[in-house]
Amino acid sequence: MFTKSNPQRFLWTCLTEVLDLRAQDIDVCNGTLIFETLKQREALSMRALPVPSELLELLMSIIDENALSPKDRVWTFCRETGWRYIRNLNEQAGIKGNPTGMRHGFGVACAVKRNSVAHNSILDGTQED
Repeated sequence: MFTKSNPQRFLWTCLTEVLDLRAQDIDVCNGTLIFETLKQREALSMRALPVPSELLELLMSIIDENALSPKDRVWTFCRETGWRYIRNLNEQAGIKGNPTGMRHGFGVACAVKRNSVAHNSILDGTQED
């Protein structure tokens, strides 16, 4: 459950992308957040990330309460503060490891489950037939 005091429970993407989220990037009709992909710097590339309706409701309430314009950032703190916040939450929850490692681990687990690919083939770039 998302609450105003605990919006960070859904850590699904790069912190830099999250901190750059603007009110105009929230697509309530399609249930997505729109992010500029940081991995492809040569050309502008956007991606839509499906999110739970509870998160969309929370973000919209933050926008309304703070009277944000479409180009305003939703989060006003810096990257270092964000990392500190995440580390503290991990400690409180008893989670070991860093957010980047958890995100990559989650991605590998999803790829293995969805494609029935051996974990080591993802790591070394090969796929068993």
